Amino acid sequence: MSLSGQQSPQGPSPGAAGGRLPVAEFVEEPGVIDLAWGHPDPTLLPFEELAELARTTLRRFGPEALAYGAPAGPGPLIEAVVDRLGRTDSRPPGPEEICLTGGVSAALEQCAGLLAEPGQVILVEAPTYHFALRILGSHPLEICPLPFDSEGLVVEALPERLARIRASGRKVGFLYTIPTFHNPTGLTLSPERRGALVRLAEAEGLLLVEDDVYRELSFEGPAPPSLWSLAPPGRVVRLGSFAKSLAPGLRVGYLTADRSLAERFSGQPWLQSGGAPSHLPSLLVATCMAEGQYPANVHRLQAAYRQRREALLEALKAAMPEGTTWTRPAGGYFTWVTLPEGDTRKLLPAVKEAGSGYIPGTTFLPPKRPEACGPFAEQASRSFRLAWSRYSPEDLRESVRRMGGVLRG
Repeated sequence: MSLSGQQSPQGPSPGAAGGRLPVAEFVEEPGVIDLAWGHPDPTLLPFEELAELARTTLRRFGPEALAYGAPAGPGPLIEAVVDRLGRTDSRPPGPEEICLTGGVSAALEQCAGLLAEPGQVILVEAPTYHFALRILGSHPLEICPLPFDSEGLVVEALPERLARIRASGRKVGFLYTIPTFHNPTGLTLSPERRGALVRLAEAEGLLLVEDDVYRELSFEGPAPPSLWSLAPPGRVVRLGSFAKSLAPGLRVGYLTADRSLAERFSGQPWLQSGGAPSHLPSLLVATCMAEGQYPANVHRLQAAYRQRREALLEALKAAMPEGTTWTRPAGGYFTWVTLPEGDTRKLLPAVKEAGSGYIPGTTFLPPKRPEACGPFAEQASRSFRLAWSRYSPEDLRESVRRMGGVLRG
């Protein structure tokens, strides 16, 4: 593919696309290979297949495809999600335990409004998904980071943190976690800590919100069981999406929860009035799964992203300064790179000038954070996130080569 670039991670620039309003979030910048954004390569999106499936969907469902949708989402996709999770997770949900959403970000926005009260504490990993911090931060909630290391969330630190919060008279709304192919580090919570976390959550009465968006993008065998599948009913709300495994523009996701929690989500007045978001795209996804094309698409993406991960990691080995370290994720979109010295925010302008890019590590930390948040938080000023999802192996190697030329000084 030709060299292309991505806009600033804060949003489209004024006057993008020659002064016209942009069609998509990505705005091409010729000659730049910016590894900052976790966007799919357009050549990997199943455009022709979905075009044909759209026609099939409209013929199959008729005028109901263009009507207001059911509040919890259309039944055909709910049934398809039940079947799919029965194959990719250790416990399938029942149909009454699913509510379709407009994607993980929209679902997290709903969680912030429904599952927490103003002034409550939301626990997050340090580091965590930067837009999750912005979504949660747009509500009157206190964000409290938790230690994170090479095995994921440091679960043993939770009891003391919970006790301190409660001793101060504050209450915890929920813990937001990305245990599988974590964003931004790419790491996966170890089996031992998964079990410990769900047991602790049950003992402490702690609600977990699990971001499971990368489940389908596993490169080395099946993804581990979700926290939702391991925990007693009512303890976890799991957020899933077809953004990474099919196409983000569909804006189709889902959550799994126990029946009472799922009904809280589907019972919101705006859903009762207008139906679940993305009604027609949800039926399109259901058709894709019913026609057997979805698993093949997932396998194709797994193979492509596995190849790109290898290309990126090999390029880092050749180009980064001596003493640099990085994670080797078993799936997802991202790796986390830590330099032996330097401030990655200050280094970024020169990297961009060279035609490359990354997101500095401190972007993934809450503005207010206590000390002792683990090695990833402590090294964040020397770290950055890279995405391998947007570019070909050749472009990934070239971007890292440019970046390395700057970082080696």
